[in-house]
Amino acid sequence: MGMKVKLGDEYLRKLSRLEQGALGICKKAVYDGARVVIKAIKEEIEALPEEPNRLLAPGERYNVVTRTQKEGLKDSFGLSPMQRDEAGVNTKVGCEGYIPGTASRKYPKGLPAPMLARSIESGSSVRLKNPFARRATNGSRKAAKAAMGETVDRETEKIFN
Repeated sequence: MGMKVKLGDEYLRKLSRLEQGALGICKKAVYDGARVVIKAIKEEIEALPEEPNRLLAPGERYNVVTRTQKEGLKDSFGLSPMQRDEAGVNTKVGCEGYIPGTASRKYPKGLPAPMLARSIESGSSVRLKNPFARRATNGSRKAAKAAMGETVDRETEKIFN
């Protein structure tokens, strides 16, 4: 004994629209989740210890950033263009460019923002480790997933209503 299920034409049209709009919905959701992560990273940057620029004593290492470095880092963080691969749709959060007001003989354009972020995150021979990005991404993971879920629900609701 078999069972037949008949879907109405309207429901089939909605499913078809959902299929056609799935990639756009995924992109919106990923960007909304990434915005949550970027906000958390910028909050962590703002919380970094701050002090005016100074020379280090022998054997001493920085555990602080200058106000200029902090502002430059916050301004340099953003999203890469959306990418689609076998795993799905994704984007990367990162920094690019140079920190304004930090030009030197070695860095005439200014201190490279990715280099500064990496040295703060992982530490270096002159800087203590302060993993601000790791704290931000781990701390914002649930909120980012929730934001993505809300976006998918909202966009799906628009199609079905």
